[in-house]
Amino acid sequence: MTLSQIQSFFEFRIAVEGCALQKLAQNHSEDMIRELDDILHRAEETANRPEGSVTELAELFFLYQRSICVFAGNEFFPPLFNEFKPIIIQFWENSINTFGPVPNVRLARKYLNDIIRGDDKSAYDRLVRSSKTYVSAYK
Repeated sequence: MTLSQIQSFFEFRIAVEGCALQKLAQNHSEDMIRELDDILHRAEETANRPEGSVTELAELFFLYQRSICVFAGNEFFPPLFNEFKPIIIQFWENSINTFGPVPNVRLARKYLNDIIRGDDKSAYDRLVRSSKTYVSAYK
């Protein structure tokens, strides 16, 4: 992908996932938190296995992101994520290969902690910062 396409993708991600993170931080149930936490536990196990697959981990991150969008309650967010799944998986694989599997899991865990605390601003700001970090790595 070109740098322009990467930047455009992250603008899309911030618009959709940023809104979803904010909505979920403002309104979530224990079941939602438990399901997101379960996905992250599976991601942590995969990231810490010597034979852990980058593709398997990317799929778990996709599931985590998509679940955030589902739980946020906007009916259009999940189908958008489904439509862009191949591109999202590619970005996660690149992120895992560039920054490492464990740092990506830690970042996802920070989003969940923001949601649990109801800190919608922190979740959104974290997404913006991490997007800038990713884009900077490909300049």
